[in-house]
Amino acid sequence: MRVALVCPYDLARPGGVQNHVLGLAAALRAAGHDARVLAPGVGQQISGGVSVRWNGSVAPVVWGPRTANAVRRWLRCVDPDLVHVHEPTAPSVGWHALRAADGRWPTVATFHQAGTPAWALTVARKGLRGSLGRLGAAICVSRAALEAAAPLCLPDPTIIGNGFDFEGWADAASEPKRRVVAFVGRRGDPRKGFGLFEEMACSMYRDHPDIDWWALGPGGDVRPPIIEPDGPGPLSVARLRERVGEAAVVVAPNTRGESFGLVLVEALAAGAQVVAADLPAFVDVLDADDGLVGRLHRAGDVASLSAAVRATLATPDTVDARTRRRMHARTYSWDAVLPQIMERYERAMGGTR
Repeated sequence: MRVALVCPYDLARPGGVQNHVLGLAAALRAAGHDARVLAPGVGQQISGGVSVRWNGSVAPVVWGPRTANAVRRWLRCVDPDLVHVHEPTAPSVGWHALRAADGRWPTVATFHQAGTPAWALTVARKGLRGSLGRLGAAICVSRAALEAAAPLCLPDPTIIGNGFDFEGWADAASEPKRRVVAFVGRRGDPRKGFGLFEEMACSMYRDHPDIDWWALGPGGDVRPPIIEPDGPGPLSVARLRERVGEAAVVVAPNTRGESFGLVLVEALAAGAQVVAADLPAFVDVLDADDGLVGRLHRAGDVASLSAAVRATLATPDTVDARTRRRMHARTYSWDAVLPQIMERYERAMGGTR
């Protein structure tokens, strides 16, 4: 099967949607399919992107007649069996791809955002009404994303979580763990909650001088006791996995706007204990059949965050607990997620492959 994957954001910039699209492409190719990816800023097809405020962050996208023409040319050249558009409500290539594919190729759309702006939903309802109604399959990555997309009246949407490279993260786990509490994410994005992590570390380090406080991810300067263990600048994926695999605890003090929680399942796979804000998407990701596989704190509450981290550090981390966390993370591996997506593809193509 030849699948055209359309990502609305520049693949050269960090982001969960970009990672998911690239991971899906790799998983499809490993399964013997031909996966092609279209995104802003890649090669010469779609360039000249701009940044817009989207879901509380700044997203690099492209838009306009030139983009629409380039998307149509690319689709005609690829001539896929199916077009899979990610975040079609974003003002970017996905919007144009969905309209261009409508009636010519089977279409599937994945909705990632939990905080889609009202104006974008209004525009999408008007500009994509027919295309959305004729989707072969609609996927939402979480209940939060499903609720956000409800105004679009999608045809029979289903929830399929984001996939990730489970083996790559599990192989990075180290034993025994270091006395490290780590923040993973973009420090400059207020939604990620680095300010809460910083405040907590400054208040706790006097009582816990044996703990190292790590900032893993891009952003501005950090101040003691927080350190960047590899110095300033971005980390490679391999190095990030190694560092997460060394940490005893990974915290996700995000304040809003999260639709999944990829950083959580990556940390679980690497064997770390997780402390996360009680955002609905995070609660869902951590909810195993036999209870939560992480500890929650009240979103935006540094006292609650500190208490959760203290309780986690005070609780012995057993082999059984680490195994349970990894087994739960495995449910989001590509081995588990890809068959669910393929079932949606088959449905969109009328049961043929």
